[in-house]
Amino acid sequence: MSDDERDEDLDLDDAENETGDTPGKIEDKLLDAETLAGGLSVLSRSGNGLEHSFVRLDVAKQELTDISAVSKCIHLRYINAADNHLTDLSPLNSIPDLCSLDVSGNKLEELALEPRPYLQIADVSANSLSNCSTFEQPMLQKLNLSGNQISDPGDLKQSLLPVLSELELKNNGIMSIDTISLPSLTILHLDGNNLERLVGIGALVSLVRLSCKGNQIKSLDGFTSEQRKLSHIDCSENAVASLLEVAKLGVLPNLKTLTFIENAVAEDPEYRAETLISIGQLEQLDGEPFEEEERGEASTKREQRAAEAKEREAQARRDAGLTEDIAAEESNNA
Repeated sequence: MSDDERDEDLDLDDAENETGDTPGKIEDKLLDAETLAGGLSVLSRSGNGLEHSFVRLDVAKQELTDISAVSKCIHLRYINAADNHLTDLSPLNSIPDLCSLDVSGNKLEELALEPRPYLQIADVSANSLSNCSTFEQPMLQKLNLSGNQISDPGDLKQSLLPVLSELELKNNGIMSIDTISLPSLTILHLDGNNLERLVGIGALVSLVRLSCKGNQIKSLDGFTSEQRKLSHIDCSENAVASLLEVAKLGVLPNLKTLTFIENAVAEDPEYRAETLISIGQLEQLDGEPFEEEERGEASTKREQRAAEAKEREAQARRDAGLTEDIAAEESNNA
């Protein structure tokens, strides 16, 4: 490098120091009146029915760091502020009629959003949240928390989210769901975490669909016969290796579709037949419906095994009775 080039580099460094610019720094950008006005749409009657106000705001992908100006739009119901640089949601606390919120792809580390009486849908995926222990929303039905850093879903409690029905927790590094307690939940996505087991899943008695693909699940303990609504499970891309583990799903009385693609157990030559024997009402395995012939064979084997088990049990009782008789006779002789 020549002296002239070195001097030029030094001049550039001095200029950066004077302006305070550093590589990667996010510049502050507030929601201004022009951007706010451009994002408003859908004119509707306000709460008192006497006036009309805009109820939808779309300010996605505007590189915003602050949306304080939105606090003046108290009649908003739908807000899309996805893919910005937001770190604070408190300006939304002045919007009482908020129904749907999308703040995915921001920089949020906490959910400082007070309970909104009408909020039903919230997408807070792809942020930096580590817990949601203070997130209370009495009417929230759908919540997307994928792509955060939430290691313990036990923070999500029924007392805080009493009607939550659909929850996405993909790609959070979750290792356990032992503490989960959301009996109203009907759909749960746990894809791409670090789960090795599903103990605790039995607490979700209203569950209809479960997706837990892309984990490290080896054990299928935890399901119970009380989960009468659970009909669809996707456990693909895991580490289930034994047909005995698959058989544990036989406790689910209405399981209809099951997926174990890219698990070691799916390579077992008896996998398809044994799964249907264990789960007689199953309609589809790995995307392929069962044929009537398969059902007939499975039913026959199931009955044979039930009869054999019954005979073994009866023989065990006879053996136990004989042992007791011998012991009694020996006692009398003594």
